[in-house]
Amino acid sequence: MLETACRDGTSRVKLSTAKQSYRVSLGKKLQVNTATGTEREIRRIVSAETMPGIATVAASSASATRDSFSPLQDGHLPTEVKVVAQGLSTRDVQLFQSKLVKILADAMVKKRKVPVPIKFSQALLSKLDSISTSCLVEIVVIANDGVVDGMSTGENCVQVSGSKKRVIEAVSEISTLLLLEVETFQRTKLAGPTQQVVAYPKEWRLPCADLELVDVTSTSAEFLRVQQRMLESLPRARIAHLQRIQNKFLWRRYEMNKKEIAEKLHRPQVEEKLLFHGTRGTGPEKVYRNEEGFDMRFSASGMWGQANYFAQDAVYSDRYAHASSGATTLPFTRQMLMAMNPGSGANTCAKQMLMATVTIGDVVSLASDQTLRMPPVKQMGASSALGDIRYDTVTGVTQNCQVYMTYNNRQAYPFYLITYYSAV
Repeated sequence: MLETACRDGTSRVKLSTAKQSYRVSLGKKLQVNTATGTEREIRRIVSAETMPGIATVAASSASATRDSFSPLQDGHLPTEVKVVAQGLSTRDVQLFQSKLVKILADAMVKKRKVPVPIKFSQALLSKLDSISTSCLVEIVVIANDGVVDGMSTGENCVQVSGSKKRVIEAVSEISTLLLLEVETFQRTKLAGPTQQVVAYPKEWRLPCADLELVDVTSTSAEFLRVQQRMLESLPRARIAHLQRIQNKFLWRRYEMNKKEIAEKLHRPQVEEKLLFHGTRGTGPEKVYRNEEGFDMRFSASGMWGQANYFAQDAVYSDRYAHASSGATTLPFTRQMLMAMNPGSGANTCAKQMLMATVTIGDVVSLASDQTLRMPPVKQMGASSALGDIRYDTVTGVTQNCQVYMTYNNRQAYPFYLITYYSAV
C-alpha cells in the first residue's frame, strides 16, 4: 500500500489497524500515531507481497547512517525489525518477525580468515579461484614472504567474504584443499629424489612389485626383436626363456642419471643402445637383485680398464655367458636343438646373458688402454662451471666386435634375462 502511494506520488497516507490509526508522511518519512501523536522515522519501505496481510516492514540498525537501509550494510545485523500489520494477530506478526531476522542474518556479509601453511603456488591460486567462483564468495590472498622449504613461516592466509551460508561452504572446501596440498607436499619432501615420478618402459606390465621377472611370450613382437638381435651374430642360438626385468629402484636410478647427462650436454635426449652382457661365473641375479645393478668394482680390468663392458653383438657376450643351473627345466632339450641344427654336434648347453639398455651420451673411440678408470676429458669445451667435462662412454673394437665401456654403474639397466641354447 505504501509502495503504491510512493509510486503514485501521494505525500500523505492514512493507515488503520484493529486498534490503532496512523498518519504516514512519505515526504518527511514519518509515521504518526493519530491518538498519541508519537512519531516514528521510516528508513525504508519493503514490499511483502509473499506475506498476505503485511502492509510494510520498517527496519533500523544502530550502525545504519545511510538513508536507505541494506541488511548487508557494514556487515551489521539490524537491531530492530518492526512490522506494521493489517488484519494479523500479534502471534503471526511475531512469527514473521523471527523469520525475517533469520533471513537477514543468513544474508549478512561474513568474513573468515583461513591460515595457509604452504606457499602460494600458481596451481593453488587457480584452485582457490575455482572455489571462489563455485561458492559465490570473494577470496582475498594475504601472503607473507616468510617461506622455508616450501612451508609458510608467517601469516599466510586467505580471507573469505560473502553470505554466511556461502562462506561456510567455501571455508570447508578450502580446508579440504589445503589438507590435500600439505599431504602432497610432505610426501614429495619425504620421498626424496629417487622417489620422483618417472616414466617406466612401455613394455612393462604395470602395476608391479618393486622387482618382478615377467615372462615374454615367444609369439610376441618383443620376443622376436630380441631373438633377431641374437641371430644376427649367433645364428644357431635358440632362446628357451626370455624374461623382462622390472626393477623399479634400478630403473629410477638409471633414468635420473640419463637426465643428468642430458642436462650436462644441453640436449633434450641422449643416445641409448640395447647391448649384451655376460656375467661368466657370477649369476645374473647378482646384477638385477643388487642395489647397484651393474657394479664395475667386481669387474676384472680389461682392455679399457676397470669398467662395465657391453657388446653390440651377442656372439661376443656368448663367450662370457653364465652356465644356467636350470637347464633341465628348459623347453629345449639337447636332442631337440641338435635336430634343429644338424651337424652341430653334442656340445650344446643352456646359457644365460643379460641384454641391457645403456646411456651412450657423448662417446669416444679409443685404442686399448688398461689404465683407464674413467672416460677421458674432452679436448674442446673442457672448462665449465662443472669443471672438467668428460666423455660419457668409451668404445672400441675387439675380436671383430664393437664394445662399449661405462664407468658409472647407473649408466646401464639390465632389461632382459635371456636363457638360451647355443650350438658350437
